[in-house]
Amino acid sequence: MTEPQIKQFGLHRSGTNFLRVILQENYHVAVLSQEGGWKHGPYEVPQRLGRELDCVICVKNPYAWLVSLHKYRHPEKDMPFPDFVRSPIQIVGPDGPDRAIDKPNPVRLWVEMNEHWLSVKLESHRLFVFAYEKVLAAPRESIQELVTALKLERRVPLTHRLKTVVGAVAEEPEFFVPPRQLGALHDNYKKKYLAAGTTFDPGQYTRQEFFKEFTPDLLKFVNENLESNLVTRLGYTLANASGKE
Repeated sequence: MTEPQIKQFGLHRSGTNFLRVILQENYHVAVLSQEGGWKHGPYEVPQRLGRELDCVICVKNPYAWLVSLHKYRHPEKDMPFPDFVRSPIQIVGPDGPDRAIDKPNPVRLWVEMNEHWLSVKLESHRLFVFAYEKVLAAPRESIQELVTALKLERRVPLTHRLKTVVGAVAEEPEFFVPPRQLGALHDNYKKKYLAAGTTFDPGQYTRQEFFKEFTPDLLKFVNENLESNLVTRLGYTLANASGKE
């Protein structure tokens, strides 16, 4: 069968691979990360594919995202977090440095790229937005609107189908959720590599431990560079000086 395609967008460290794996491992669907344009770059689907696709945007709490991106870009901690937040940032994708994305600081990158993706107007397809925190908290429930709207069919492994025939298992297959924090994944990844990521504590989001990295002065800088309407639209709130939303 020809699987339906969805084009994915989202910044680094926004849960794009987590969502892609959940969708592809549980449903007959292909989530495109490189085809149709780089998932971290501008929307160029019609120009590159000659057609529209349903699209998904992955977002993360801006404060948590800044901490995560700093760890990703500076794993050796060669740049202090406050300096990273205030410094210019350049994102180079598969098209090379000539098409690099340059922003005055990571906060503006979060704002301007998410504003860009949200501004996409689709004529005959739908645009879905997924907050990483919600997908993490309820992987299956959080994607059901998309699954229903696009009429996605459950993916049933051959071994499960065979066991069902002989009455060894229930009809519904187990819902797969990645057991680890995922790093970069090729478009044609193999499932065995999904266990090769790093251990992950989702409580760091529910407990909002990321605010420990922010001083009141740094929070002020971040808030001044955020757009409150965008933050609210994506389901978040601006933090106060004590680091609480």
